[in-house]
Amino acid sequence: MRMRVDFYFRQLIEALTYLKSINIAHRDIKCENVLLDNCDNVKLGDFGFARFMKADEVSHTFCGSRAYVAPELLRSYPYNGFLADIWSTGILLYVMVTGFMPYDDRNINKMLEKQLQHRITFPRRRNLSAEVKELIYAMVHPIPLKRRPYDEIIKSSWLADIKYELRSKPFSQNSDKITS
Repeated sequence: MRMRVDFYFRQLIEALTYLKSINIAHRDIKCENVLLDNCDNVKLGDFGFARFMKADEVSHTFCGSRAYVAPELLRSYPYNGFLADIWSTGILLYVMVTGFMPYDDRNINKMLEKQLQHRITFPRRRNLSAEVKELIYAMVHPIPLKRRPYDEIIKSSWLADIKYELRSKPFSQNSDKITS
């Protein structure tokens, strides 16, 4: 069965939209913190760095994983947790569609330089749509206020037609059958 990245990503954006509506910034968005239940519903985990924040409030605490954090955190600048979450979610989307990290985090200075130049390359062999590339590019903008907000992400051409309902029955009809 083909993995539906758009289906899972839509659920993640809905979850983050909800968190923002109740003034919670997650501040540690990464692959390891996005889980699937046995019904194929996305669950966001590890709220250890999460914080109640007003929409215009800034934070000074470095948190998150450096491969996913926004450039303002790497530069030790005050940051808006919601806008930093959008950056991290864009990095996560890149990983979901390519299977690779967009930046090599072994050299933070080089990584930061590429981020600030808004340089992101996509593997040719993945044959990604222009829509998903544009969405990622808009989410990982080095200027926080230019990052695409959640309501626009959901309306993007890549996600607009994706509908889902939370499932209460396992996704696979044969999930209880074990075969060798």
